[in-house]
Amino acid sequence: MKNKQIPFFTVTIALFIGIISPNMFSDGMFIDGLLYATISNNLAQGMGNFWDLFLTHTLYPHFHEHPPLAFGIQSLFFKIFGNSFYIERIYSFSTFIITGYIITRIWYKVTKPIFHKLAWLPLFFWILIPLVTWAAPNNMLENTMMIFTSLSVLFFIKSIENERVIHLVISGAMMSLAVLTKGLVALFPLSLVLWYFVFSTDRNFIRLIFNSIIILIAIVLPFILLFIIFPESFGSLLAYYEKQIIGSISNIKTVDSRFFIVFRLLTELLPTIILVFIIWLFSIKEKMVNYREKWFLIFFSVGLSGVIPIMISMKQSGFYILATFPLFSIAFSILILNNASFLIEKINFNSKRFEI
Repeated sequence: MKNKQIPFFTVTIALFIGIISPNMFSDGMFIDGLLYATISNNLAQGMGNFWDLFLTHTLYPHFHEHPPLAFGIQSLFFKIFGNSFYIERIYSFSTFIITGYIITRIWYKVTKPIFHKLAWLPLFFWILIPLVTWAAPNNMLENTMMIFTSLSVLFFIKSIENERVIHLVISGAMMSLAVLTKGLVALFPLSLVLWYFVFSTDRNFIRLIFNSIIILIAIVLPFILLFIIFPESFGSLLAYYEKQIIGSISNIKTVDSRFFIVFRLLTELLPTIILVFIIWLFSIKEKMVNYREKWFLIFFSVGLSGVIPIMISMKQSGFYILATFPLFSIAFSILILNNASFLIEKINFNSKRFEI
């Protein structure tokens, strides 16, 4: 049965590569991604340092517009592979490969073994989102942040499964790395603790408090250690806080409505919602019970927790919510996994039509 899923994985991967290839192997990149690649390349060549990034002597000689972790990681790619313009694209593409793998690991944790064969489904829904295929070759900071936020979710789910504190600690640590990549917007997986409590049948208030405290300590402690070991890190992150967080809330306006980000979310999820409706329509006559519906509600709520807070600021853009899309994709896949499984079972895998 597992072999029957290979065509679906193949189509999913091929579709993703096919969509992004024109941008991956041609000149030109979104201006932000080009800026980040230049700063990372400069860092690799010894211009500036991790806590005091450098662009040019006249423009951003002290770059504190974002935290430095993604630049530091990407600079390692330039050090190892050279300074070709393909390096930033390879780095950007690799972040999606890693995130795709994490999505499948989360899928295995929240579904029964009989549904593991559908691990390609959340990946397919994920690449249907236009911003995903746009961001893959464009070197956005959110690409790196997405790895850490997805890992945070995965390790929290592992902590539920085996009740090991170490997995809670790792979940919080991944959020601290995500904050070092893109800032406070990366803290949305923290809401998973609450949403699991709200939608789970085995509610345990003491456990909720314990999990919250452990994760919060795991988020805060790395920063305390950073400030002690690298005193310059405090000034760097404080400059970022004043420029980006305070500045974006009080001074910068890029949209006309605070609801822009919500409308953008609906637009990006529209292809997935349409496909979910089609799958449901073709299996509507079958009597099926949705499996573990709580996980749909949990992932959907955590995704919204990464979108709604952005409404505080009038500085908004679609790619700000890129890291929430893996969760929405898993949520919609869980919603119709019985229906999709039923339709796949009806396929004649030996037919010439399917081969073609």
